[in-house]
Amino acid sequence: AASLLTIHNLAYQGWFDQPWAVHSGVARYVPDSRQPLHPLHWSALALGIYHADVINTVSETYAREIVTPGLGQGLDPLLRRRQEVLLGITNGLDYDQFDPATDPSIPQTYDFPSSDQKRVNKQALQVRMALVKDPTLPLVGSVGRITEMKGIQIMLDGVARLLQEGQRFQFVLLGTGQADTGHGQVLPRLGAALAPGPLAEGQRLAGQLQALQGDLDRDRGHPLLALGPLH
Repeated sequence: AASLLTIHNLAYQGWFDQPWAVHSGVARYVPDSRQPLHPLHWSALALGIYHADVINTVSETYAREIVTPGLGQGLDPLLRRRQEVLLGITNGLDYDQFDPATDPSIPQTYDFPSSDQKRVNKQALQVRMALVKDPTLPLVGSVGRITEMKGIQIMLDGVARLLQEGQRFQFVLLGTGQADTGHGQVLPRLGAALAPGPLAEGQRLAGQLQALQGDLDRDRGHPLLALGPLH
């Protein structure tokens, strides 16, 4: 059977040493030591790149970036060797799951002609997150992995700066990721804290945040903003 390897984030490579490879049986998949790129193959991701029939990434841009020394995370020589089978696909939402007209995770479904009804979802989210129930306050939402590569620290610093300037808005962050990205120092300054919850609850909340996106011109008096990665 043919194999496809999808690279979502090249930074997570799964490095291992020779004793572990021998013990686990992985050593038989490591290319011969006489090959010039042999030292690069001691990771799960590198072996996937080496053996896969086709390799793709989450965007055409990322596929071009990861073959460069600056963004290849040390695997760019191997990726350049497999470049003829490396391609990028467009990443995005599952519109069957995140369709506000049918999504069961949001209190009020709506479509384009009835988009004014999504203000009900904003109010429900304010209640769910113990925020002030104020339709005139912008509600900023971010759904994404809490990792340095996704710019979480840049986003939180920006939120803190806006608050220091006296801007009035509400902010909801949903995601999983690293505990050492620095947000532990920023969140107290925002008057916020991490509130862990089960995965199923996070998926429902993601649907509610996604349903708040809208055109500000259509929502005068009910500003609904989206900030950060929403996939």
